[in-house]
Amino acid sequence: MLREEFANPYEHQASLFQSDEPHPAKPNPGVTPGIVGENDLIGRQRDSEAVREEHEGAWRPVSDNRKRRNPVLFQQERRRGREVDEQRNVLQLPPCPQTVIAQGLLILARQISFGQFVTGEPLAFTRRRGELSPHGGEGKVDYAAAARPSCIEKTMPPETPATLATPVSDRAWRSLEGAYDLQVHVGPDVIARRIDDIDCAREFLERGMKGFVLKSHYMQTGERAHVVAKAVPGSHVFGAITLNHSVGGLNPVAVELAGRTGCKIVWFPTVDAENETAGRLDGGSARLPFWAAIQRELAAEGISPPPLSVVDQGGDLIEPARRCLERIAKHNMILATGHLGRQEIFALVRGARARGVKKIVVTHAEFPSQSLTGDEQKELADLGAIIEHCFTTTYTNKAPWDVAFANIRKAGVHRAVISTDLGQTVNPPVAEGFGMFAQRLLDAGFSADDVRMMAVTNPTRLLES
Repeated sequence: MLREEFANPYEHQASLFQSDEPHPAKPNPGVTPGIVGENDLIGRQRDSEAVREEHEGAWRPVSDNRKRRNPVLFQQERRRGREVDEQRNVLQLPPCPQTVIAQGLLILARQISFGQFVTGEPLAFTRRRGELSPHGGEGKVDYAAAARPSCIEKTMPPETPATLATPVSDRAWRSLEGAYDLQVHVGPDVIARRIDDIDCAREFLERGMKGFVLKSHYMQTGERAHVVAKAVPGSHVFGAITLNHSVGGLNPVAVELAGRTGCKIVWFPTVDAENETAGRLDGGSARLPFWAAIQRELAAEGISPPPLSVVDQGGDLIEPARRCLERIAKHNMILATGHLGRQEIFALVRGARARGVKKIVVTHAEFPSQSLTGDEQKELADLGAIIEHCFTTTYTNKAPWDVAFANIRKAGVHRAVISTDLGQTVNPPVAEGFGMFAQRLLDAGFSADDVRMMAVTNPTRLLES
């Protein structure tokens, strides 16, 4: 039963979802007051005149006491409300502007995205628990338009304008057989994601790829990885931790427990790194990642601690960073440099090698907050690091494709990994994006063996050794 102050569900709904178009909140004459069916909640508000006249003036506030006073009448009115719900389904009446937004929220809650249009040929979509995956045909897909829920659009502006997909050849998919993606951002997460862990694992298996590492900027993902591996037999999914404020920052206890949980990667600070300005209130507004909105909200509420750095004013590693490196070495985990700056990255790589860390990855080397040159990437590789190149960095125009390709050649394919960094609502599905990355590399003159080295051989050595 609705409370008296909200006895008219559409008045309450209009207070929640404002529309640019005026649409007066009127009682729904097809439903007895206080009896609200699912169709009312998702927006069959405009009834036929006949139904409207029959029930004109019937709206009045109600309370729970009505059921106790006359239970027989109450049940009759409930049945009557359901019958009108069915009438509306038959009439296929158009929803009002406010209820269109309500529909979007309910759809998002069920993790369903709607593909709306494509450029070129029509696109077939396969729905599975919250993911719509393009398949078949060579038409180019505007993923940003097809996957972006309307309510996300209002609170979380897209990182970049829409980008068209690259058709993926069989040769590209073959080069990814057995591949691992070392950086995947999927749900559940604090940020809206276009697919969840389990469905992503299924898609990887369907494409012949082995698995991925779950990355969250805010939470340790070891437990999630164990659940996915059990729910999707044959998948290889690993957890990780990122040393931002949500886990205590440079916290050796968090690293130790992550190692005991089976996490494979420890990312040093990302969204809370001193070098990363996108989430700060004064950090500009160009091409902001989705997490920047969360960071700015936390800062505006006055609960954000100071940004994190791994070095002191003299450029030496601070004690908490050294303690974390010891835990990483103890559990033979992979150190990833996160969103640290150049000076920090070099100090961390050197310090890690000195403390017995065997596996080091320089995170998305072309990303704007790192933007390492080819010579710097080569120098870091010479120190023993693997250089990571991420699909989203170039796909979303944060760095040119030809610069990324030149950097790979400079440091060497045998010292590189490719990851997608995907999972955002406006970007391609994770598995599809991995295929697009492989295709781009092949089109740029890299061999299928080169792609396999970066997508299969090197990630497997990092994760399974």
